[in-house]
Amino acid sequence: MDRLSLLVKAKETAEYFVDKKFKYSQGVANSWAGAKKKKVSNCASYVCYCLQQLGILKPGQLFYCNRNGRVVYKGAGTKAAISKRYRLIKVNKLPRDYKNKLKPGDICFYRLHTNIFAGINESNKMVWWDAGKASTNTKKAGGTYKKIHRVINENQKLLYVLRWKG
Repeated sequence: MDRLSLLVKAKETAEYFVDKKFKYSQGVANSWAGAKKKKVSNCASYVCYCLQQLGILKPGQLFYCNRNGRVVYKGAGTKAAISKRYRLIKVNKLPRDYKNKLKPGDICFYRLHTNIFAGINESNKMVWWDAGKASTNTKKAGGTYKKIHRVINENQKLLYVLRWKG
């Protein structure tokens, strides 16, 4: 298991979301099993579901970045499970100003948003695994996921990165 395992799982999970017509919602399940029943997710739960499938997080363990720009860990042992394999790096810069330091598989936190850095495409654009509202057909809550692997709006400050320790 390494940081690239998260990218493989992010791709598989994104394809599952699109195939099964998952919708964007704040009313998410706290486990991957529950998510498959409800068929809803949001940006942070998508990342956590990937980590649950990899065995890094347990069902009931989630995290996200709140409106105050703080990383919030939900569920007993979540912070310890993440800290065992990831290092939290304070960034506080626009993604383009941190582009040369990002590594594929980095989990990125913004105010009220979370995604996974996938890498740089052939057009030299940063690409992300991102299950935010903008990845849906309506770009609103309730929208059905269409494209989760994409270039994002880079005008929001990247506050923190979780980087694989290995």
